[in-house]
Amino acid sequence: MKKMFKFGTALSLSVLFSTSGIAQCESWEAYPKGKDAAETQHVIYRGYFNNKEYDKAFPVWEELFQHVKSPAPAPRRHFKDGIKMFQERIKVEMAKKDAMDKEKKDADLKMMINLYDQMAGCTGEKATDRAYQGYYMNRFKADPLEQLKVMNKAIELGGNEVHHVIFSPYLNISVWLYQTGKEGFDAEYIRNMHGKFKKIVEHNVTNKTKNAAKYEEKWAKWEQKFKARGKDPKKSLENEVFGCDYYVEQYTPLHEADPQNENQNKEFMKMLKVKCGTENELYKKMAEINQKIADDRERKEFEKLFAEACAYEKGRLLDRKHLLFKEMTEEEKNAAKEEAKKYYKDALDNDPDCIPEEKKADIAYSTGYDLYRAGSYSSARKYLRQASKFRPNWGKPYMLVGTMYAASGKRCDTDASDGVGTGPHAQVVVWVAMDEWSKAKSVDPSVAGEANSKISKYKAYLPTKGEVFQKDLGWKEGASYKVGCWIQQSTKVRLRSTY
Repeated sequence: MKKMFKFGTALSLSVLFSTSGIAQCESWEAYPKGKDAAETQHVIYRGYFNNKEYDKAFPVWEELFQHVKSPAPAPRRHFKDGIKMFQERIKVEMAKKDAMDKEKKDADLKMMINLYDQMAGCTGEKATDRAYQGYYMNRFKADPLEQLKVMNKAIELGGNEVHHVIFSPYLNISVWLYQTGKEGFDAEYIRNMHGKFKKIVEHNVTNKTKNAAKYEEKWAKWEQKFKARGKDPKKSLENEVFGCDYYVEQYTPLHEADPQNENQNKEFMKMLKVKCGTENELYKKMAEINQKIADDRERKEFEKLFAEACAYEKGRLLDRKHLLFKEMTEEEKNAAKEEAKKYYKDALDNDPDCIPEEKKADIAYSTGYDLYRAGSYSSARKYLRQASKFRPNWGKPYMLVGTMYAASGKRCDTDASDGVGTGPHAQVVVWVAMDEWSKAKSVDPSVAGEANSKISKYKAYLPTKGEVFQKDLGWKEGASYKVGCWIQQSTKVRLRSTY
């Protein structure tokens, strides 16, 4: 266990402080009692020191150090031992907390700092010494600006491989000075500091230096600090320091130098979205460029797929084209859909194997329906019959064929003497229409309601027995009859009095 110091040494510390302005680098020969006596004193204090009996080691070291500061062949030994003992003295005093003698603590701290400076003067500057000096100055609550001065010296000496021990103290002091509004410690200072240490970490990680993992660990703690609360309780330090304006200022020249760089734009947009929102002008500018790049790429991919696709797949691509190309106008969307229908029809006619089995009925019905709407009843029926073949238990194709038959009175009237589409020769189309609607509900109960409704409605359009008799048509109820015209379908006679 470490021995507690007995404060108040035989010699005044002022003797040691008196040399602070000039580096004294004497070796053994400077000791008044001679070299042998000096070496003996060295052995005595080192024995106590190695046993951590610092209260016994200190006065012997102190007396020797007045004369012999940098002995050969270990010119740094007396400095380092003295630094260590002053550190232990400070720890003891600070452990007293409320009972701490601040004057004693500050005097020892001043001496520790002085020893680092004297050691540098005698043996040369070393980055690690300055790093640890800054670390202990922070731990022992030295003046914050003096701490930073020392740690900046360590960075100057050590460059990207400065010791990671300064990370936490440097960060904590800098953030505190920023948050307390100390002049010179503004957002720009924090940004520069952040960038400087990020570069140090990246160097060590990239080059896999001995303590690369330590640098990463320290950096992770830094990042947590930046994402913590800032001066404004509603904002993090990161948001305060790296706000929207900063990123716009940084990204604008880079973007303008290479505006078509899609990956760079994506990277910038990610940060701008967080810092500035999607309504930011720079964000919208990059988003528009990237959208055009993506559209051009998708268009080329679309054209390649389209060229290699079978007729059905061509139709599918055209049907979904508007999902890929959001900028399409309504006119372009409609044109694509119309073109898709042509490819579906072509697939049915020339390459049905290209169409998935579960889609054939739908494609055939859709093609038939479009032809029906265009007035091409005969062609429409061809595809509706295909739909029924592909899906036998589907009533819709039969329902639509029945609708076309019922609407063909004027087309198929063979005797217009009583007005086109109004006499019994026109009304015969209702017979085949009813056949279709009856077939529809027989194969598909889901359309039974609609089919019954149409059958009931069109009963009123059946020829009457009186009309048949007056015109001497010779039609007998239930007799076979073939409806001509484009229909060319056999049925049975139905007269209105029957119902």
